[in-house]
Amino acid sequence: MRSMLAALAAVAMFTPAALARTVSSGTFKTADGGTIAIQCVEIEGIGTDRIVLRDSARTKLFDKAGALVFDAQADKIIVTFFTNAGKNTEKANAMIVKSAELVGSPKIVYTSKDATTGVVMTTTATSRAATFDGTEQAAYLTGDVKIVNENPALFEGPAVMTGDEAMVNLKSPLGPDDVRFRIRSNPPGLSKIQASPKPREGADKKK
Repeated sequence: MRSMLAALAAVAMFTPAALARTVSSGTFKTADGGTIAIQCVEIEGIGTDRIVLRDSARTKLFDKAGALVFDAQADKIIVTFFTNAGKNTEKANAMIVKSAELVGSPKIVYTSKDATTGVVMTTTATSRAATFDGTEQAAYLTGDVKIVNENPALFEGPAVMTGDEAMVNLKSPLGPDDVRFRIRSNPPGLSKIQASPKPREGADKKK
């Protein structure tokens, strides 16, 4: 997520307001050898601290092996930056992501490795609205939230979680006390999870 938004920052620096309303798509290399793919019908550069991707906005992050690790989609994606005021550093003039807002049918797909088993797992989150906090490195979803976690090391099939609002932690790696996600509902509603845990190897089988 951080690399993807850094690429958007690069786009912002080369997309002044005078170049607003252009059909655009493109790919960018990340510092760790990955690739960012950005597509939308319009890119609007507003001042020096905000860009808006309009109509079928989508950003995808691929690792250096070419595997898709992050995919964010929405009708519109608004990214706000603040400028690093530090001096005598390589990032002195870099734009840092302050926040991002996904408007209209947001969908976030995140692929990572299970820290315990090393198995690749995929998390898909949908909601009515979604925001990203650059400081916390977390996505916040509200309204008809649905999170589908596919982890073959833990579940026989997808684990489905639903609720009114959720937080998805996008830090990598997670700290020992960090949670990957949190989902809740406003009373009298209830948060729900449907999952079929995978039997542990070596567990006694019923005769």
